[in-house]
Amino acid sequence: MRPGEDRSAAAERSPSVTAGAPILLAAPPIAVSALPDGLVAVALEGTSGIAVMRPGDPSSLQTWADGDGANGVRPTAVYLGPDGRLLVADGRGRRVVRIDPARPTVIRLVAGRGVWQPAPHQSALDLALRSPTSIAAAPDAGLWIADPHAGRVWLVEQNGSAQVAAGTGADDDSADATMASATAFARPTFLASTNDGILYVGEVGAHRVRRIDPLGVVTTVLTGIDPGPMAVLPNATLVIAPVGGTTLMYVSSSGAVRSTPSPVPHPSALTVGDDGSLFLIDDTSNRIVRVRGTSSSVVTTGMGDPLGGANASAATALGTNPDQLTTIAGVVALPGSQG
Repeated sequence: MRPGEDRSAAAERSPSVTAGAPILLAAPPIAVSALPDGLVAVALEGTSGIAVMRPGDPSSLQTWADGDGANGVRPTAVYLGPDGRLLVADGRGRRVVRIDPARPTVIRLVAGRGVWQPAPHQSALDLALRSPTSIAAAPDAGLWIADPHAGRVWLVEQNGSAQVAAGTGADDDSADATMASATAFARPTFLASTNDGILYVGEVGAHRVRRIDPLGVVTTVLTGIDPGPMAVLPNATLVIAPVGGTTLMYVSSSGAVRSTPSPVPHPSALTVGDDGSLFLIDDTSNRIVRVRGTSSSVVTTGMGDPLGGANASAATALGTNPDQLTTIAGVVALPGSQG
């Protein structure tokens, strides 16, 4: 999605992406984010920097913000910011940084002092982040940052100020309430948000997903699961990949819940592309796949075994009939071979 463009416009634009050879990555992918103009950003396990590519075009592969020591990042999440820049949660560095596509070798600090010593703060740069794991867009060009081991979700405003959006710092299994900032959240690890300012929080410590509305009212939408990465589809449906699971779960804007077999055996990260397609990381074969609506057939290309009927069930659940599954990148085998 382009900066300033709503999801409906992006879905109508529906750029066609030519399916080509899967791109061979240097390390297993651990996080993925769709970028403008059909690009995809991927964080790689145990490495500094971000791999950026155009699906189907191996020659497009490049590395952003690669570096050593204090200048390097160890990404735990990547997210497209409202200004078109890439936001990276650096868990090891206890910070969130920003990468400008115009200067992809330079990183800028957005939030976090780089040390875990809680202290009074006035700005995002003063925050003592313990281990940021997820980022989501907040209203008015702000952003939310999940810091599970600190028991909080932070709101960073466009002007650089920061405040607690959810959590008290206590790792408690609390009841729903009318003020998220005064409600305990048990390891709030995964985030996703809607265009109208609703924030979904995956609480690993409480085995549930909760919803925070723009007024701060907290409501449980799903319990009894191990929440994993989440994203919001163009129709405002929340999609969740439970940790270690083989299904995807969907929560509609009205609160209706359903689940289907996942297009990949154990999805470990996901994001939504410009055209409403879903990108998932397959943890079992270290590949990235894309599910999108292009035809009435179910196909696989490149690395990995054909996944059969599970793809059709997952395609139906997405609501836009995305029924082509394409491997775009991976590390297990050379393009065109079986992994």
